[in-house]
Amino acid sequence: MSWRVSHSHHGIFIPYTPELVELGNNDFAQDGFLLIGRLFRAGAYIVQSLRNKKLYFVKSLTRRTDIPGRETQRHEFTHVLPPEIRVSTSEAAVFRLVEESYFPKVELIQFLDADNHDVFFEFKNGGTLEQFRDKYYDARLWIPEHFIWHVAAELCNALAFMYLGQLRNLERIPNWRMIYHRNIHPSNILLNFIGPRRGRKPLAGSRDNAFPDITLNDFGDSALFGDDPIHLKPGLFPGENAPGLWEDIYNVGRVLRSLCMTHVDFPADDPADPLNIIPGQLMDESGRWEHRPDSRRLADVNTHPGTPYSQELMELLSRFEFPNQEMESIAVNNNRNSLPDIVWIVDRLLNVARERVSEVREGNKPVGFYDDLDVSWASHLLPMPFQVAGDRDPILEEVEICIDREPEDYEICKVAYPAPKVRRDT
Repeated sequence: MSWRVSHSHHGIFIPYTPELVELGNNDFAQDGFLLIGRLFRAGAYIVQSLRNKKLYFVKSLTRRTDIPGRETQRHEFTHVLPPEIRVSTSEAAVFRLVEESYFPKVELIQFLDADNHDVFFEFKNGGTLEQFRDKYYDARLWIPEHFIWHVAAELCNALAFMYLGQLRNLERIPNWRMIYHRNIHPSNILLNFIGPRRGRKPLAGSRDNAFPDITLNDFGDSALFGDDPIHLKPGLFPGENAPGLWEDIYNVGRVLRSLCMTHVDFPADDPADPLNIIPGQLMDESGRWEHRPDSRRLADVNTHPGTPYSQELMELLSRFEFPNQEMESIAVNNNRNSLPDIVWIVDRLLNVARERVSEVREGNKPVGFYDDLDVSWASHLLPMPFQVAGDRDPILEEVEICIDREPEDYEICKVAYPAPKVRRDT
């Protein structure tokens, strides 16, 4: 049994630089990395460790010393440390996040110089909640209710820690300083599927495929209570001069309400609607998910064909609706004052969500119980693993590539996709 090369192409090798100041366990970095892909935002990459073959998400961050305020780019910061380190699981954090699945785990920080840092995060294999939601919408399927309760529980756990210092076991850290995320959006919520374990397949099906890890990612716009407003990044509400608890509460509710609407056509996708808008509304769904869910009420959700959501779920999530939401933003005319507070989030929504998840997740289940609850089909496809094939090619050193690094920081190499191992019995 041996590896065969399926096909090969040129790729990018990023060597390990041992003289850099680092925080974290650097064992996986010792042999360098292959660049797997660059994300749409500047300074964001996926790399593969040549030591352990695992994938890592990397953010390259740059400090701006001219205090440009809201003009900072996504990969720039004005604090001494970038927000992704200030609020993180790293020992360098000003306020350290608890190492739970609902927060991103920092594996390694490389301080390239005083103003430039590379932060390596644990890679999540299920893609974003935005990609997940879009797959359900493309199929016009209802997202299963147990999954919405699960997302609610994990996001509420994250809020409970950020604002109250509350741990998963409900204990609270004394003298807590509030953390504002300020960019809670489906594109910043990641899924991770544990994958099959060794041994016999469980008769009830894969519980882990029904309840993937939910991680609130990207603290790049985050702030701490008492921060100087001059360092405030724009978040999802650039007009705000100070961070507010209402921003995160509203966006958690917005995420959860949108998950209840994937079976409902947008007017532009409905051939029976020639106007492609909802008449009379400012939030007329021409902006699709940027207008929805405020463009329609939860009362409409269960009127469409399919298995309706429970009255309990609809009533709880309707607490995030606000007057005249079809015509106005949450940020105007005191609309934010109609939102629930953090006490309701923790004492009501979190407790109910935990109970509903426990009913489905815990205890002995009959044969095939989790088969119909499996949501892994909507996860993001992983890139194929690479391996270096032969020596790095000096002929291609001048190749122009789309990467935010200086040419001396990488090398062109040949990479190959290994074909599957095949065992031949004789």
